[in-house]
Amino acid sequence: MAATISIGTATGVVDLCQKLDSWLQTRGWTSNMSQAEDNGWRCHVSKGGVFVNLFGVANNVQKVWDLVSIQANNYALDLFLGSGFSGSSAFKDQPGGPQYITGGTVGCGAVIQNAAVTSYQFIDDGYDNIFVLIETSPGTYRHLYWGTLTKIGSWTGGQYFGGSTCGQRADVYYGPDNVANMCPFSEGDITGNNAACFVRADIDTFTSKWICGNSTSSKLSNPGATGKSLASGIYYSSNTPTADVPRISLELQAKMHSSLSGRIFTHPITIYAERDAGGYSAIGIVPTIRFCNAYTYGMTVGTDVQLGPETWRVFAGFAVRVA
Repeated sequence: MAATISIGTATGVVDLCQKLDSWLQTRGWTSNMSQAEDNGWRCHVSKGGVFVNLFGVANNVQKVWDLVSIQANNYALDLFLGSGFSGSSAFKDQPGGPQYITGGTVGCGAVIQNAAVTSYQFIDDGYDNIFVLIETSPGTYRHLYWGTLTKIGSWTGGQYFGGSTCGQRADVYYGPDNVANMCPFSEGDITGNNAACFVRADIDTFTSKWICGNSTSSKLSNPGATGKSLASGIYYSSNTPTADVPRISLELQAKMHSSLSGRIFTHPITIYAERDAGGYSAIGIVPTIRFCNAYTYGMTVGTDVQLGPETWRVFAGFAVRVA
């Protein structure tokens, strides 16, 4: 199926959330709820058994972090997936979402300034794998994404989602950080070793739950921790992936651009799941998104590159298939 892309601007986080909800409906998603709440905007959409929960947080209470009760003093677009929709339940109490190891829904987010959004790109690869790029101010980017892994082997689950920041940090943290070199499914987020990506997977005795992408350091106490980790091997100076999986190392990254021809290379993102007996096993490949550092070598964000029969759009630290 053909990919679909919507590009535009938004007056703020509420407008952005509303436009994303409207666009998803044009892609065949059902809007289960879309309404104002706590100065922000709440919406729930579903399609083919995938239930997506989005909240445009506008200087109000936290939405996907249940351990601390404080007021957020910034703006974010929060996301988590679940197993159903309940119109009578609070946003964070929607069924089937990732649960922190001691209880409470966790998720991810994209921090947005209290100002107009410079630009956004909503991308559907034609198979309901969704990617949302948000340019919060000129040259500063955030992202959200969800879909279904291309499985390796047979196992129960497969849905994934993630964002620039874990849910707690999205609602209570705002800094000058730029995710220009942060690829989706990195182990950690832009604020540290916190879970900002999740996969629904039954792994050994860990069933009916979500594995999470946080660092192996203090992985059972970091924000967003669900009790079992996933790994991708993507290496950044601020977060070192587990040595139990093949790494997209800094040395490999340095070889992903040809100074002679100017050609760029992309690297598929393989997801590995932590096992009860130790180590990790490959469970799937992320469709539509690949690691790509062409931005580091001067390629402009939004440039389309032809790779065989496919077209990939270069963003800051990764590429997304658009055709």
